Amino acid sequence: MKIAEVRVSGCRCETVRLEPIPRGIVGAVVAVEYTDPAWDSLRKTVVFRGAATKDVLDAGNEIVIPAEVVSKAGGSLYMGVYGVDAEDHVAIPTIWTELGVIQGAATPSGDASTAPSLPVWAQIQAMVGDLGTLDTEVKSNLVAAINEALTKGGEIAPAEVQRIVEDYLKANPPGTVSDGKGGITPTIGKNGNWYLGSTDTGKPSRGADGTPGATGAPGKDGAPGADGKDGITPTIGKNGNWYLGSTDTGKPSRGAGGTPGAAGASGKDGSPGADGKDGITPAIGENGNWYLGNTDTGKPSRGENGAVPDIQIGTVTTLPAGSDATASMGGTAENPLLNLGIPKGADGQGGGSGGTDISLGLTSATVGQTIKVKAVDTDGKPTAWEAAESGEKWEKIAEIIIPDNAEEILTQIGRQEFAAAGIDEQTLAFWQPALDKIVRWVLDKENGYRREISRVFCEAEGRYDFEAPGGTFTVGARADRIDLTVDGKINVIDYKTGRARTKKEISAGYAPQLPIEGIIALNGGFAGISAAEVNSLRYWRLGKEEICVDEKINEILERNLENIKRLIAVFDNEDKPYLTQPNPKYAPAYSDYEHLSRIKEWGANDRHED
Repeated sequence: MKIAEVRVSGCRCETVRLEPIPRGIVGAVVAVEYTDPAWDSLRKTVVFRGAATKDVLDAGNEIVIPAEVVSKAGGSLYMGVYGVDAEDHVAIPTIWTELGVIQGAATPSGDASTAPSLPVWAQIQAMVGDLGTLDTEVKSNLVAAINEALTKGGEIAPAEVQRIVEDYLKANPPGTVSDGKGGITPTIGKNGNWYLGSTDTGKPSRGADGTPGATGAPGKDGAPGADGKDGITPTIGKNGNWYLGSTDTGKPSRGAGGTPGAAGASGKDGSPGADGKDGITPAIGENGNWYLGNTDTGKPSRGENGAVPDIQIGTVTTLPAGSDATASMGGTAENPLLNLGIPKGADGQGGGSGGTDISLGLTSATVGQTIKVKAVDTDGKPTAWEAAESGEKWEKIAEIIIPDNAEEILTQIGRQEFAAAGIDEQTLAFWQPALDKIVRWVLDKENGYRREISRVFCEAEGRYDFEAPGGTFTVGARADRIDLTVDGKINVIDYKTGRARTKKEISAGYAPQLPIEGIIALNGGFAGISAAEVNSLRYWRLGKEEICVDEKINEILERNLENIKRLIAVFDNEDKPYLTQPNPKYAPAYSDYEHLSRIKEWGANDRHED
């Protein structure tokens, strides 16, 4: 059964035709049409979200709905598609489209107190069974099948059967095939008569009992009959009527509301009640639990220790040689931000007067040029120089080299800041191992890494503007750190104390933070930083590891920029809602937007409306 038709174009997934969706339906099909050639070369996966979320690999243009996603009535069924290229990168994800509300099942008559009875035609069909098992040679002849069924016994009077057959043959003469109009399905009333709708025909559904005949010899068991086909489960349409498949019966699923009764008179205030007895004051037992009298509630009086604060490194400033190191603590008590000022090392001793030879091994130079390190030894000491044009691109490496006693300096600064914040020694003893680990890891990383860079920018503010269907759109970012390399390229770094995104997630477009900052840097959008080629995108999990993406950077930035433009184009379309969870698989545990939208509350109320 095809219940819906969906059209996919770019990131849009749109429902163009819809049938009611009964709860528990098996084998229901959604027809999918891909109108955008960009989807032709992609491996497609269809995602259904209802009572459960299920991925279905798209092997064609008709997708069978998994039974588990329609197992519960009342909720909405959503569908989306994502395409994967030959390198297993998600090339195009779509937004969700709603297929409708999963309907519940009910009796069409609305009389829940009466056990459902089979109409006459259904009783005949039940007696006929599988035509392939008939004894008659004319296995396709309806009249022969009915006659054979009647000879084997049944509760329907032969005259009634003859009338049904004659009426059928008049409406459907041999040699013609036509669809008749939907008639009224007969039902059996509480008085045992046949009813057409609400009209009592006066005809009993069961003939008078005949004189009991002699008991015959037991017959042999017949072969098991074939299972009958599933009937159509009634559903409730959006207009509140009962539907059989896609046919509106015109019968409301709920009766009209009664006239509200008159308000009763207010009762008199009762007499004040007696004061209640004093309750038991809770007390803390020796085991640390709350006690009510002598009863241990099993509930601890003190909560569990909280998580270690998320300590972030803020700005790192180079101070003149000989000055005192500085530090300042910002952020919150749970997530402090540590800003550091580290003095330069003292200048080295000058060499003796060696005459006027200051060529440093240069073969040629012009007035106004600066000196650039050309080569270093294994210890990082310069061994060769060359002339370079002056400008921001070449910085003094000595200004960002970390002093030898940096660990001692940072540890002491940390203790001073903790003391200034009023943190006691017991709490500091809990925090200190985590801070010490981060300090050692950062210094180890920086000592090797800073030989590759010429300048560091912390907490850099930036923006990138582009034209969208709704007008100019601005993407803004605050980067933890932007580094300029010695060859004039850019490294984008973000500090993490918890989980960081993987290289695969960054490359596939599921982690747009660093790519967005890279797009801004590439286009000169950060204040004080000229446009330059992006060399790498890096996560520093402080105290743990570095996650570095340094291949196909331009391709990653272009893909993420295109995805952003597609997404904003969807948001600028007034006909499309802003979904609270466009991708539940990657949705956060709590969403401010989902809470504000009140989708769950409104959806619950809709299920109780007439």
